[in-house]
Order: sequence, then C-alpha cells, then structure tokens
Amino acid sequence: MLPVQCPSGEATCRQLFDQQVERLVEGGWAAAAWKTRDDFRHWLAPLADLVCKVGEMDPGRIPFLIVVPHGVLSVENQMERLVVEGKRGFIADEVAGQLKNLDGIGGKPFPYLICGVDDGTTTVGRTSNACLTILCSSGRRSGLTLEEGVALATHHPQFLTDHDFALLGTQYGEKRGERDLYYLELWLSQCGPTINHHWPESRNERRGVPSCKRRLFLDR
Repeated sequence: MLPVQCPSGEATCRQLFDQQVERLVEGGWAAAAWKTRDDFRHWLAPLADLVCKVGEMDPGRIPFLIVVPHGVLSVENQMERLVVEGKRGFIADEVAGQLKNLDGIGGKPFPYLICGVDDGTTTVGRTSNACLTILCSSGRRSGLTLEEGVALATHHPQFLTDHDFALLGTQYGEKRGERDLYYLELWLSQCGPTINHHWPESRNERRGVPSCKRRLFLDR
C-alpha cells in the first residue's frame, strides 16, 4: 500500500509532530532519558520522515502519537512524567516490575509512532476480552501498551479525565491458570494518573480500550 498524507496535509502533520516533541521536552522527558534537550530532539527527528506515511486514518481518530519505548525510559519513569490536572502519575506497588508488552513492543532503544489512534470511547463499559474480539474484527491492533497509553494521556489528557484506559498491549503476571493473567488499567485517581491491573472479564462503566491502527518503527 502506498503511503498517504495526513488528512489535513503533510505540513499540518509536521506541525503536530513538532508540538508533540516540544510537549515531551517541556515535560522533562529529555532529562529523564539522560539527554540534553537538543539531543532528545535529534533522537526523535527521524520520526518526522514517517509522519507522511500515516495513512488509513479514520475520521475522529488521532493521526499519530510519538512513543518513547521502555527500552530507553522505564515505564515507572514515564509515569512520573505524566501529569494530569496537576497530579503526577505512578504505578501501584503490586504491579511494578511485573509487566510485559506483547510481541516485545518497545524493547528496542528507538522511538516509534502509533497511527490511527482511537481513544477507546466507543468501548467504554465493555469487558476487555469482549473488546479484543471487537478490535480483531475491525482489523485494529490488540490495544495499546503502557507507554503508548502514557503517550495518549500525555498529549490528550482530556481523554483520561473522561474515561479509564484498559491497556491490552501490556500484560501483568504469568499465564499459569485461567485467572493468572491480567491487563493493565490507566485511570485518574485522587492521587493522580495511576496504573493498576484488572481481570479481563471484569466490567467497569468508566473503562474503555484505546487502540491504534498500526505502528511505524525506525528500525524496520
């Protein structure tokens, strides 16, 4: 399939890309990754060549988001960079250190893009397992990883104030029985953006499943 431009044109996509870069820089991501501001911008710069390839956009969806992988900045540090309504994010103690992305996504030291991002509004109130079926039938990915969910909340914090994110691209625990494997949930608690886990068949009237159409990597 031939690459296509953003719906509003490549120039607009480049402006969106630059805005996301500066939001990360101003949010302290460069320092957290042990880079100067200019080095961080230079590290992200090759992604600008990919923004004209974010085709298959659906109306109302976010064209693309820059993702900093956990291979460069741990998910714990990424959550500390996430600030919503003046409150800084964190990972619940029982979850930290027991997280695994599907297919090893984010393990390499290269930033990447998620494209055609859906905030999960249309799946609010459904179980995560039910949403998996919906995503597969619509040709979308299995759901966002933790760092992809952080990217969504970083650049569009209004979505997290509206509903919780079930992040089906990252699992918690090991599959040893029917109830051993859990999914992550990013929600806005009274203490700030919080990562915890939930059982795939549990129902939460505030929980939706954000997803992306595809991922674009620099090393492929």
